[in-house]
Amino acid sequence: MKIFPYKYQLILLQFYHKKLIRRRHILTFSKLRTYKKVLFLFCFFFIQNAYATDDDDCKTNHDRRLLLSPSSEATSLPEDIFGESISFSSSGFHFFYHLGVARFLQENYDLSRVRFLATSGGCLAAMMLALDLPFQETWDACYPKVYEAAQKRLTGPLFNLVEIGKEVFFPYLESVRKKDFYKTVSGRVILSSTVMEWGFFPRNTRFSHWHSNDGVIDSMTATSQIPFFINKSLFCSVNGKWHIDGALTDNQPIIDENTVRVFPYMWSNLWRIGGLRPRLHEEDNLKLVAQGYKDAAANPKHWDRLEKYRKPSAQQVRSPL
Repeated sequence: MKIFPYKYQLILLQFYHKKLIRRRHILTFSKLRTYKKVLFLFCFFFIQNAYATDDDDCKTNHDRRLLLSPSSEATSLPEDIFGESISFSSSGFHFFYHLGVARFLQENYDLSRVRFLATSGGCLAAMMLALDLPFQETWDACYPKVYEAAQKRLTGPLFNLVEIGKEVFFPYLESVRKKDFYKTVSGRVILSSTVMEWGFFPRNTRFSHWHSNDGVIDSMTATSQIPFFINKSLFCSVNGKWHIDGALTDNQPIIDENTVRVFPYMWSNLWRIGGLRPRLHEEDNLKLVAQGYKDAAANPKHWDRLEKYRKPSAQQVRSPL
């Protein structure tokens, strides 16, 4: 049972956001204290809501999704186009674990008829699979540049993740002939976000169709909007509406009970609060990737619904590291 229901979580954050807006032109000790309060509250709510994805609470969460999730064009696509769906939950900076699971799926299954859903940090794994980006090639091409770009900034990756992402990944996607990648992911990827109706009332919404690459990036920012972590704002503005991390209203979006769920803490012993701490050392992040890969390979029954898509060449899997 939650100490703070979702509605009151967002109302409280909204209260502090208005205080910051009123003082946006001056830096005071009072403003710094307000920043600390916002970060503390969001971290507390993030950890609290992450526990809602545990197996013993799945039914409750499914009922909540039906109430909070609006109708979406993507959820009404004919089943003969997409036979199965995979959902990546929120993860914070544990999204590298998701990438390890995604690498296992990419190497062992034909995912051309699979739809991907994601919240927050899970959106990176969903996009990687939807765009069919080879993990090792993408890692080798992008990670050194991300590290270099973070080193050039005073606060490292904090406040700068969106800017760094555009600086590194746009050129890479163009180099692998995926210049208009929004056309590939539109209708195939569904991202969950929390929108502030009338600037005050929280409601879950889903992005599934895009008309530009910038639109995809804006949606990824909205679903991952941990205040002051990925940019310098409490909220992310998309189409004139304020958005905040999708984990606050739907930590693991699904289409129905057959959606295959991926959650970093269902097999591993990772500390959930650790997902809020960024890691820049490649060795640490590769360990998370390897752990995700190993856990996915060690639980074959979890992927039973994908068995019909298993690649003929897929043999006994093992950890890549």
